[in-house]
Amino acid sequence: MQTVNKHLFSLIFIILIVPITKAQTSKIELPLGIEEIKVNYTSPIISIYVDKENAVYLEEEQIEISELGKRLSYIRYKLPIEDIVFTKVFLYIDKVVPYKIIDKIKTEIASVYMYNTYYKTGSVEDKDLLKGLGFRNHQSFFRYQHIEKKTTKKQEEEDRRYNDSIRRINEETEMGFLLPPPPPPMHWTAEFKHKLYSDQQEIIDEILEGKSYSCVSIGNNGIKIEKELINFDDLEDIEKVFLNNDVLLVNFDDNLVYKNYFKMINIVRKLERKNKERHIPLFAEISSEIKGIHQKSGIKFCN
Repeated sequence: MQTVNKHLFSLIFIILIVPITKAQTSKIELPLGIEEIKVNYTSPIISIYVDKENAVYLEEEQIEISELGKRLSYIRYKLPIEDIVFTKVFLYIDKVVPYKIIDKIKTEIASVYMYNTYYKTGSVEDKDLLKGLGFRNHQSFFRYQHIEKKTTKKQEEEDRRYNDSIRRINEETEMGFLLPPPPPPMHWTAEFKHKLYSDQQEIIDEILEGKSYSCVSIGNNGIKIEKELINFDDLEDIEKVFLNNDVLLVNFDDNLVYKNYFKMINIVRKLERKNKERHIPLFAEISSEIKGIHQKSGIKFCN
């Protein structure tokens, strides 16, 4: 009888918790936006919600931020290999959420090699998946190793025979045409972002060498460069800062809220569209995680 009551209680708890979660996430107020997200209908989509109380939900389940990377790593592990690169993370974030919360979430997402992040706009209840602003995620210093899928001895033997046959064919073929071509060289912006998340001063010095760059900070009232504050509405002045640099090294004020972060990345997207035939600098975000690592390592590049 006690076991039956225990199972009955668990069932009632599950039935109650799902509507409560939906009710909480449905109250999230998203920023407005007109951008559309281009998706392939086979693209895996992962949804993360953050409500006014800073509670975080992975799909319909509330989760601690510190557990997010682990859970995302398992989701990634279960995806077909060919779909992993197309995975999109949809972020449903209330406008008043502190950016420092979002920064931690983005770092957890990056720790499992997920960079296709999309900031949803409009209404949470809107079923149109195409509304939102896509913005490439920053890196993470710490990363989860890919979970290795176990194989049976039969599968191992089949794989060994297949690999041996490919090797023999390539040895017998003069040009070795079955060998895949080498990967293309990494674009300098991708290499820059990757090496920026290093704890070695010489690496940082190397990627900055020959680059014109400015250190900026995003706050609730605008973008700060050196001692000057440029309001979000001063698009002409912001554009000058952009066009005079190869790289913007971007920090964030402690009290920054999400709606103002969204304003900034929306401006970045507008400037990219306006100047698509011209040079646009790399908008290199510096997470709180790597900022702390840089400080502990004595790395200096922004005063």
